[in-house]
Amino acid sequence: MVSGASIAAKVNYGLGISGLKAGFPVQWYRPSGGGPAIAAGNLQGVVNAIVAPAANLSAAAGQWGKGDRFAAFDPTGFVAGDYIVGSDTLFVAEIVPGAAAVRLVLCNEMLSWSKMSDPPPGPGFRPGVRVATSVVTGWPGWVQPSDKKSPGEMHLPGAVDMPSVMVFLPASIPGQILRGDQLRSGEALPVTYTVESAIYSPNGWQIIAIRAGA
Repeated sequence: MVSGASIAAKVNYGLGISGLKAGFPVQWYRPSGGGPAIAAGNLQGVVNAIVAPAANLSAAAGQWGKGDRFAAFDPTGFVAGDYIVGSDTLFVAEIVPGAAAVRLVLCNEMLSWSKMSDPPPGPGFRPGVRVATSVVTGWPGWVQPSDKKSPGEMHLPGAVDMPSVMVFLPASIPGQILRGDQLRSGEALPVTYTVESAIYSPNGWQIIAIRAGA
């Protein structure tokens, strides 16, 4: 009787052959700590991979919007949250043993995340200034406009709904992202977002955020 592990190993071997014959070399990174994810100390090796939109390599439904990708390469040793870097940067969202492809998420922004905390009230019990504590810096992720809009914080009559963005980050990001935390994207022209909701799964973080001060 053939075991599930044997079947998965054969499928992984086949994916590796496909990547070797039709793919291109990509670097494999595993983030460690809160510093930049794509750093020399996080390099695990090089593999050959084919990366394509979902419809090209798998019949599985997309879960990550326009950032959804599938790839053919040998995923032996990979875990959700690893990155591959070639002409594009992507993070691994899901590896299903024996599946015909690996689910990835395309990255289009370099992101940093800060926890927000409320200090003790100031004189006259006036609210103090919220303090941002950096948790991670320089992690590639996916940012796209969301269909959802958020009402202004004051909820005043006539308030304009704020446009939101969806942010996807890998499962390997250290810590728990909470409502009210801040994400910073971009390098030349940084943009700060306030987290409205953050849902974690073993495949990664799916976040709704609005532009801070919008």
